[in-house]
Amino acid sequence: MSDIDDLLSRLPYDTLAQQLGVDEDSARAAAGQAIPALLAGLQAQTANEASAQKLVGAHRLRPSIRAWSRNCSRSSPRSC
Repeated sequence: MSDIDDLLSRLPYDTLAQQLGVDEDSARAAAGQAIPALLAGLQAQTANEASAQKLVGAHRLRPSIRAWSRNCSRSSPRSC
C-alpha cells in the first residue's frame, strides 16, 4: 500500500460526503482524484529550495490557515 493509499484509507468519507452534500462513493472518488493531484502539485512546488521557501512564506502570510491547522492538529481528524 502506498502512502497515498494509506492516507486515503484514513479519510472520514462519511463526514466529507456530508460536508460536500454528496454520497460516500462520490466523496471517495473525488478524494481519490484530488489528493494525489494536490500532493503532486506540492511536490512540484517544492522541487527546489527556492520554491519550497516561497511555499513556506505563503503559509506565513495566511494566519487563518495557521490557526486552522493548529486547531485541526489538536482535534480529531474527523472534525477538520
